[in-house]
Amino acid sequence: MRSTRKDALTAGGIVFGLAIAGIAVFLYSGSSNAVLFFVAGVPVILILGGLAWHRRETRSSNATSPRIESMTEDLADDLEELLATYERLDRETPWDPSPHAEQIRDIRRDLENRGFRVHTDGDAHRVEVVDYEMGVGALSRHRQNVDMVLEDGLREGFRESVEAQTDEMNDQLARLVEENLLEESAAEEIEWLNAAGQNARQLTETLNDRRETFRDLLGEAVARVHEVSEDAYVDRSALDECVQEGRYADAVDLLLEVDVGEGGLRQKRTELSQLIDAAQSSVATQYAPQSRFDKLDALESELSDLDSVYQLDHLENDLRPKVLSVCAEIVSDLEAELTGYLETFSDPDVPRDYFERPPVLERSLTAELRDASNLSAFRTRWRGIVDDLSSALEEAGAREGALLAYDDVESEVERILAAEGEVTARDVPYDPAAPIMQLYAHRHEGVAFLESRPALTQGADVAGQEFDLTVDVRLDPPETRDVTVEAEIRDEHRRLTKTIDGSGTVEFDPLLGGEAIVTASADDSRFATRETDVVLDRDRTVEVMLTEETAIDRLCGGMRSDAELLFEEVAGEISATYDSEQYLTDEMDIGVQEEYRPCVLALYADDAGLSVREEADTVLVYDRRKLENQLTDLIEKKVKDDGEMRYEDIRDRFLRVPASDDLIRDIITQADLDVDVECADEKVVSA
Repeated sequence: MRSTRKDALTAGGIVFGLAIAGIAVFLYSGSSNAVLFFVAGVPVILILGGLAWHRRETRSSNATSPRIESMTEDLADDLEELLATYERLDRETPWDPSPHAEQIRDIRRDLENRGFRVHTDGDAHRVEVVDYEMGVGALSRHRQNVDMVLEDGLREGFRESVEAQTDEMNDQLARLVEENLLEESAAEEIEWLNAAGQNARQLTETLNDRRETFRDLLGEAVARVHEVSEDAYVDRSALDECVQEGRYADAVDLLLEVDVGEGGLRQKRTELSQLIDAAQSSVATQYAPQSRFDKLDALESELSDLDSVYQLDHLENDLRPKVLSVCAEIVSDLEAELTGYLETFSDPDVPRDYFERPPVLERSLTAELRDASNLSAFRTRWRGIVDDLSSALEEAGAREGALLAYDDVESEVERILAAEGEVTARDVPYDPAAPIMQLYAHRHEGVAFLESRPALTQGADVAGQEFDLTVDVRLDPPETRDVTVEAEIRDEHRRLTKTIDGSGTVEFDPLLGGEAIVTASADDSRFATRETDVVLDRDRTVEVMLTEETAIDRLCGGMRSDAELLFEEVAGEISATYDSEQYLTDEMDIGVQEEYRPCVLALYADDAGLSVREEADTVLVYDRRKLENQLTDLIEKKVKDDGEMRYEDIRDRFLRVPASDDLIRDIITQADLDVDVECADEKVVSA
């Protein structure tokens, strides 16, 4: 290295001297001589000088030239630097330079045979020149060889190793992000490294900093594993060892191989998928925009791609809220469309009662969905709400259809009414006929709409006349019951009660003519109350059928769809309670909200073949046949012997079912007994 510096200085001096000489020629002899000097003189001087230098360097004598000495000393310095760099990289850095050890030993051995001596003191090396036996060419070749191992082998190898390890750490962080063990931002925690220009110490510090960051992020991933499964075992010492040895992929492999179980992913994915399926297969598809269901399709596709327990957070914190939001938007769409119908029917040409405001619009639908305790409850409520809204929309659509068709059929209704004095449903060329009739009566004064039949009648002035009204009542199934028939016309109200056995006739004293409302009911809530309209413009006979109404019809109202879904979830629990108690009431906790209990009990009774009793704001589910058999045996034995029994004693001493006095009295009255008894207010006595 010293010889190189000397040669450079010599060459620089020659160039400088020639430049001074050229300037002197220019100043004293003119520009033409100066040009001649640079074109001819300078090349001749350089050639002669080169020949003289070469002759001096190559002449045969025992003296060593200064250049050889300088180049040899430079080679010694280079070898010393090579050995020191190897030791420093081996001792102070995590990189292993041993793949270059054999090359370095060969270089050292070769130079020790060519006049060099290496003194070693621990990890320190000192190179001494003991003989200058190599020429310029050999020295140059050895220096190139040493430089290649030092720069391209050791220093560049360490730089590439650090860059490769940084790249590997980033690749492994990307794996952890992909497996949902780290947030996406973690992949940017370790910056990509350009090692050029950094020495070994700087690179070592940089690598250690990046390893520490990688180790911290690995700790976050371990914490994520424990969030998913508290019992999961992670060998932290093994992870640290892998990081220390630069085996970053092995560290991530160890973490990903930890058994954390399923973590409920499959169940929660299934529950969310069931909600999406419920929405996509619901009647809401006929009313809500297609874009809502396109969103659900995309979310379902994304949901089906979830296959790692570590994606549970994505399901619960991203997909689940999005699905619930779309479902809520569908409900809002249906609600808005139904409200639009109400605005349409608010026109003065439409009767006020043409379309009653649906009860579903009086509810806070969004709050009902928001208060659902889990996905299953949300799905149940959502389906029930959609069923209620769609039922109302279907009815509203039918009413709107009649409104649009009215002008086409009005003349036909008018013709038949003028000819017959009455229009029935089969006379109207539109189905359903009732909305057309209602519109016609509203728009034509003097025409009455009889909703119960339905029919249209041409009003007549019969206000001052009296007519007979006879009501023929039949019970289905036939039973002996007290039947009450009421007739209301203008301000007059008549009420008659009669005991009938399966069927009977109730006759009213003459009533003033006009539009009358006739209502018939039995003394047992199992039989539905019936109401019918009649125009008393002559003597009339009205037939009324009181049919046994199911408990479901009486108790479910507009909540049947919701209740059926709830019943599916709690049927087993309800059955177990009945098996234990032998009865059920709506005061028991059967796993559903209080407002749904009566309907759910009615559904259970229907499914299990049991009876339902409603009285004093209480619903009782019981086995009527079994209770009747118990009471029959008891009455035939006890009353026959003792002459009487109080209902309270019967209930408290002999029955598990909390039967009321009315229920006990009703069963005894309907039972086929071998003894004659009478049912008083508080007891049954022998007749």
